[in-house]
Amino acid sequence: MRKQNRPIRAVSRARLIEGIAKRRLWLNEIVSAASASTQKIAAREGCNERSVCMTMSLAFLSPALVKSAIEAKALRVRADPE
Repeated sequence: MRKQNRPIRAVSRARLIEGIAKRRLWLNEIVSAASASTQKIAAREGCNERSVCMTMSLAFLSPALVKSAIEAKALRVRADPE
């Protein structure tokens, strides 16, 4: 059976875009301020440091993926064989 591509739900898409934006702000804060740290961000956001670190990778998503999420378009991702 072939799996069909379905568009991401609007609520999920909004949370993804918000998450990307927040993580980019966090990354900018860490890079630009000597006093910023993942511990301080976690305390401010009311979560643990591990959560901050585990989701920070959203700040590094490719522009094509971010654009796709914003425009609600499916983006085909091809895994290259090793």
